[in-house]
Amino acid sequence: MPDTAVSAAVVVLRMIAADAPLEEILQHLEGLGEGVSELDLEALREAATQLHDARGVDRQRLRGMIVLDASAADLAGLLDLDDALAAVCRRSRSLLGTDVAYITLIDTVRGDTYVNATDGITSAAFRQMRLALGIGLGGLVARDGVPTSTSDYAADDRFAHSKDIDSRVVTEGLRAIAGESTKERRRETEGTGEGNVTPRG
Repeated sequence: MPDTAVSAAVVVLRMIAADAPLEEILQHLEGLGEGVSELDLEALREAATQLHDARGVDRQRLRGMIVLDASAADLAGLLDLDDALAAVCRRSRSLLGTDVAYITLIDTVRGDTYVNATDGITSAAFRQMRLALGIGLGGLVARDGVPTSTSDYAADDRFAHSKDIDSRVVTEGLRAIAGESTKERRRETEGTGEGNVTPRG
C-alpha cells in the first residue's frame, strides 16, 4: 500500500477514534484524489465502514450495561408499581436510544388496553390513549402477544387503524414504533412500546 494510502488509513483511524460521522470519514477518503488507487480506496472505505460500525456497537453495549446497572439500582428501591413502570420506561428509552417509550396494560374488566406509563411522550392525548385489542400496533401486540414493529405507522396497512388512535399517534408525531408483550402469571399482558418521530428502515 503506497505511503499516501497508509497516511490516509492513519487519519481515518484517528477520525473513528474521535467518533467522527461515517459520512465525514468517507468524504475525507474521496478527497484523496489520484494519490490513492481505486483498489486501495475501496479497501479503505470498507475498513472504515466496518470499524465505524463496530465502534458504534461497542458504544451501544456499554450504554446498555450502564443502563441495566442503573435500572437494577432504581427498581430495587421502588415499592410502588407505577413508579417501577415509569422507571422501566426511562431505562428502556435510554437503552434503545428512542425518542419515547411507553407501557400499556390490559384492562381485564373493560377488555381493552391503556397507556399506563410513558417517558418522552408530550401529548395528553397519547398518555390517555386506550386501544381495543387488535386495533393499532399496541392493540395487536396486546391481543397476540407477539413483538411487532413498523418503520412508518401511519402508512402501514398491516394494522387495523382507527381515526381516534391514528390522530393520537399523529399528535405525538410518532412514525417508527416497536412493541413487545410480557405476560405476567399468564393473566395480565404488559406491553412495552418504543417510538421515533422519524421513519426507520
